[in-house]
Amino acid sequence: PILDGLFGPNGALMENGEHARAAALFEQLPAEFERGAEADARMGACALFLGEFDTAARRLAAAVRRRPGDPKIRYNLGGALYELGRFGEARQAYSDAERLSPGYLDAREMADRCEARIAAERSGR
Repeated sequence: PILDGLFGPNGALMENGEHARAAALFEQLPAEFERGAEADARMGACALFLGEFDTAARRLAAAVRRRPGDPKIRYNLGGALYELGRFGEARQAYSDAERLSPGYLDAREMADRCEARIAAERSGR
């Protein structure tokens, strides 16, 4: 039942925006399942939507290590890092997402936004 709610045919809870409920169910998963890339990616996405940016960055970085070729995980990692003010790392995550999926316009836009924030910090604004 836990897995059906999290990974079922419709991705039920997360797809319906029920991130808090999904995060609570993730916490109930057995430890051996929780170490998988999919669990880290989904738990990281839940944390990102809930504003738990440190947790999101940690989970998503773990997911990237396990599944380095997934542009969506890298994009979400960029989002967590951006919210933490780690613009250089966020820019790299977004650029990696675009490299893995050419034409990923959201990733390109966010990489550019990071670049602007970095330039603003350098100029003291």
